[in-house]
Amino acid sequence: MSERIRLEGVLLSCDAEVVSVMDQVFDNFEIEAEVCQEPLAALKAISQRKLDTVIVDWDRRDEPDRVLSALRTSEKNAKSTAVAIISGAPEMQAASRAGVNVMIYKPMNIDQATRCLRAAYGNILLQRRRSARFPVDIPVTGTLVGVGVVEGNIIDISAGGLAFACRQPVQNDQQLSMAFKLPETAILIHVTGRVVHMVEKDGWRRVGMEFTSVPQREFMSLEQWLLTESQKLKERFISPDSERLN
Repeated sequence: MSERIRLEGVLLSCDAEVVSVMDQVFDNFEIEAEVCQEPLAALKAISQRKLDTVIVDWDRRDEPDRVLSALRTSEKNAKSTAVAIISGAPEMQAASRAGVNVMIYKPMNIDQATRCLRAAYGNILLQRRRSARFPVDIPVTGTLVGVGVVEGNIIDISAGGLAFACRQPVQNDQQLSMAFKLPETAILIHVTGRVVHMVEKDGWRRVGMEFTSVPQREFMSLEQWLLTESQKLKERFISPDSERLN
């Protein structure tokens, strides 16, 4: 694929130095992170968006616990990678109890924070592959059950669903079937699913489809393709020879 995946995250911190360091680290890993100075903003993001990682600066009594508890009980983000920025042993113990995956120690710098986040990057990509969608551009003709043909372009795909853009009217809960080839392969995938959301803008409709049926062999091929794409990203960012992180 020619497009790069942008991961999404939240950083809870009111420390200007922490924000400055993490901003550069986020750029290295192509993570688009919302900086929240107050826990309510972080809690809102956790409840409303799919996040790849949540980073909390452990400098506010019980607030980090509150945010991470919301993360681990969230339907969308229970398996997202949690990172704690800590200063000493008491915070380390509290962060461990809260279920963080990685800790970054203060005082922090770009190189140290990059090494720590690199250690979590494989898990971030694994969870992203399982739940998130890879950007693609695949022309497709589908069939809306009881309606007829719909034409458009698949714009992202995961193991559980896809999104496509079209001009024809589409409604939530409509049944849809289509077949398409994965990019740069001869692999043909047949899927059946239902429309779970639709957003209209400038005459185009962005349609989210949740798979309800995929032939087993084809599903395995789709998962392998997604795994290969994830591995390409992992090698880019975790390899010691990666130019981007040197």
